[in-house]
Amino acid sequence: MPTDPTLARIHDIPLGSGPVDVPSTSSPSPTGPGAPGAGVSAGPPMGFNHYNHFGNGVTEATVREIADAMVRNGMRAAGYVYVNIDDSWQGGRDANGNIRTNDQFPSGIAALADYVHDRGMKLGIYTTPAARSCAGRVGSEGHEDQDVRSFAAWGVDYIKLDWCGADYSPDGAAAIARKWADAIARSGRPMVLSINAGGTLYVPPWASRIVNLWRTGDDICASWYNQTRSPDPASDCRNRQSAGIRDYLSSNTPANASFVGPGHWADPDMLEVGNAGLSFEEAKTHFSVWAMWSAPLLAGNDPRGMNGTDDASRVLLNTEVIAVDQDSRSVMATKARDDDGLQIWRKPLAGGTQAVALVNTRDAATTMTLSWSDLAWAKVSAMRDLWRHADLVPSGTGYTVNVPAHGTVMLRVAGS
Repeated sequence: MPTDPTLARIHDIPLGSGPVDVPSTSSPSPTGPGAPGAGVSAGPPMGFNHYNHFGNGVTEATVREIADAMVRNGMRAAGYVYVNIDDSWQGGRDANGNIRTNDQFPSGIAALADYVHDRGMKLGIYTTPAARSCAGRVGSEGHEDQDVRSFAAWGVDYIKLDWCGADYSPDGAAAIARKWADAIARSGRPMVLSINAGGTLYVPPWASRIVNLWRTGDDICASWYNQTRSPDPASDCRNRQSAGIRDYLSSNTPANASFVGPGHWADPDMLEVGNAGLSFEEAKTHFSVWAMWSAPLLAGNDPRGMNGTDDASRVLLNTEVIAVDQDSRSVMATKARDDDGLQIWRKPLAGGTQAVALVNTRDAATTMTLSWSDLAWAKVSAMRDLWRHADLVPSGTGYTVNVPAHGTVMLRVAGS
């Protein structure tokens, strides 16, 4: 039994250092939009995207290594099944207009998809509805059906559609999203459709009816502060446009709650857990809040460095927190109280329990009290700390605990 309670539920996940096992089944069943939520599992997608750590210089060889690492380090077993390629793979088009890979992906996407599928995972790909991607690579404007047919033929399971100068108006963006959803339906291969049409509140009313995931804010970066204060000097925050974790807590994201449910989720961008710039407590808060929000959990670190005992493993492989994110109701948490930066978030779960996050956004450790009335309950009969992996004995009218600076205490509670 590990002495560190944050490792307790990691050791339930099989880890290995030898050859990667290849499941007896072929490609896992893909998921996709169709009608809203059709074919998509109850929980939001979990997986990996290279952009936060590697930028756009990633290679096919690195992606293959990462897929193998995700099998060995317990990520696949914990539910991280998508291996997503961002704005990096696109070459030109051939004489027939078919999109091709560049020199970074010499074997092509179909071969890479086979490699990922053979390891029991799924492959995601990036494109834009504009003529050029955000990094200046070829886009899909005028080739929507053609590109979706190519993606389907290659065995792609997830499409990230990044606007990059396309029409951001509500009607224009909705029309673009519908065109892509219809193209996926015609392709015969279900695929997750994730869009970044800007983080305004004009997006969720239409996006929640058409796509599986829609971005709710700016690009994320690995720092507690960035837009409101100077970022951590070790972080990758390049400009004030990127949002730190505290910035996201103050963003439009919580206002998406009424539009979130099974098959359609708000996306506050990829995870920064494991990247320089976040303390361990800040990384736990980042992961906790994303789970409370029923957000996709797309790791943005380098999984090859995870071994089950490092800080990234201690956060990303916490199966009790993951279970809150993957709860079948897919409710997005709402803030029950905010006392000058001491925030209490509550999330109803299947079976009548609730998840609760006590988030201390202040710069010093502080005592916080959860009152049963914050949960609209008169009493609590059972309570569990999801980071300490310990059952607690509820008493009186609430629960008081010391919460570290920028830290979070996360609970699962039963009551009435």
